[in-house]
Amino acid sequence: MSEPQKPKIRVFLEGRYRKLVRRLPQTIFYCPNCKGRRRGCARCDGYGKLTKDSVQELIARKVLPRYKARKGRFHGAGREDINVRMLGTGRPFVFEVVHPKNLLIDLDEIVESVNRYGEGRIEITNLVPVNRRRVAELKESPSDKIYRALVGVREPECLDDALALAGRVVDITQRTPKRVAHRRADKQRERRVEILSVAVVDDECVREYWDGVCLAFEVRCEHGTYVKEWISGEEGRTTPSLAQLVGCRTACLALDVLDVIGPFPPLQDQQAPEFEDQLEWPVSDDDDSWDLADASFSVSADSDDDEDEDDAVLSEREDGGAA
Repeated sequence: MSEPQKPKIRVFLEGRYRKLVRRLPQTIFYCPNCKGRRRGCARCDGYGKLTKDSVQELIARKVLPRYKARKGRFHGAGREDINVRMLGTGRPFVFEVVHPKNLLIDLDEIVESVNRYGEGRIEITNLVPVNRRRVAELKESPSDKIYRALVGVREPECLDDALALAGRVVDITQRTPKRVAHRRADKQRERRVEILSVAVVDDECVREYWDGVCLAFEVRCEHGTYVKEWISGEEGRTTPSLAQLVGCRTACLALDVLDVIGPFPPLQDQQAPEFEDQLEWPVSDDDDSWDLADASFSVSADSDDDEDEDDAVLSEREDGGAA
């Protein structure tokens, strides 16, 4: 008579992450041509992915081996674009460990290991065990975001009009952007943008990338706002766009998320993870404080600004078992 099978369990760990660099997706960036199947794919050279790493993988490579698990899932409270940094207070996430064989875990040691492994690229808070319902709570809670955008203005005579926008609240209508229209319904969304501050950027490094006027905009946006398209207008698909408000052509040169505000439902009997400090801007003392060398990186399968998609799964064949 065969022995009864042990019940299969899942472990859910909540934390917050900060992404300190660009060209790093939140979840596994599978090749859109071969869908990760690898063989014979010219686009990804048989690698199955378009980037070597992601926030998900940098965490999973330290979590899964300790739990002796082969598979994990990453659930984020929204997501930022691949070339957008996640700074400030970080973004909430839940990492799901599928069918762990070891439950004698030192979570503090895991956090230290992840932060050492991802040093200079990502950092995470403490991790706390939560139940399955927490995934839905984080993903279904609409959350305003605060962004800092480097905006290039092509006509310098619009500078005064741009500076005068500080403090203004704008209700906008956005049609689904062209870059995601192949996989999202073509519809219009009503959103609100609050322009918190506007300042001229006089930076030698920035001038290497843009020979016109550059401005730093800090804005608060409703959940699901396509910030880059609001800045450019995308040929009238967003109205009124920043370009329309200032009366000249504008371009988003770089974008950072400074805060994912929430509010998120409180945890029972414990405090939700949070960073002890808010990462102030600029992130480093480097001359390229906007990290412009990687800000323009994009591919046709790029992810959305703070739009939810199906959670990526990381299995052993996708480097999940690496120590």
